[in-house]
Amino acid sequence: MEEIFLKIFNMCFSASWLVLAVLVLRVLLRKAPKTLRVVMWGLVGLRLVLPFSIRSPFSLLPSAQVISQESLYSSVPRIQTGLSSFNTVINNAIESGTELASQTSEIASPSPPLSVTEVLSYVWTAGIAAMLIYFFVSLIIVRMRVRESIKEDGGYYICDRISSAFVLGTLHPKVYVPSNIDKNDLQYILTHERMHLRRRDNIFKPFAFLLLCVYWFNPLLWAAYILFCRDI
Repeated sequence: MEEIFLKIFNMCFSASWLVLAVLVLRVLLRKAPKTLRVVMWGLVGLRLVLPFSIRSPFSLLPSAQVISQESLYSSVPRIQTGLSSFNTVINNAIESGTELASQTSEIASPSPPLSVTEVLSYVWTAGIAAMLIYFFVSLIIVRMRVRESIKEDGGYYICDRISSAFVLGTLHPKVYVPSNIDKNDLQYILTHERMHLRRRDNIFKPFAFLLLCVYWFNPLLWAAYILFCRDI
């Protein structure tokens, strides 16, 4: 589990630089088509999925491996971001925290203390579990709300228990519309939701959330997910 966590952490660090670049480009290219923003977020998602990175003299990444595998066998893990000043500050903080935790563990229990990477891997796993529980509970609640919806001739569903239109489902998606919708706006709303289907947003958005479940500890990726949802 520790090896997996370190791999995820290093991939997350590399993706963070790409997220920062996309945030800057969103501002510089704010008049560009919104499709370009979605493509840039797609590159971020690709980086979070691929288990390797391409290094070159022109790479924007200071370091592709922030924490090495050797840290698994070290009592005090050290980071190498490629930024010496940042490394010094973080490594000193890690060393101080590890010494304090070790002293506390020795007083409280005669058993050998857990390493920092062990503790972090357990916390990371618990976070993933909490995110997935939230995801599936929310999905169940929404499905319970729309189970008594009525199918209309246009292929969409009318429901009394929702406040706004949305698409639900990945393999067999359906468009749900609130029953109190203004009939004059109905066609525009259906066109909007069907455009989401045409662009496969009903697949990309849940996939982005599942990536967020894995990388939940990175606030930059929370910002990326929120902005991605706005851009689509």
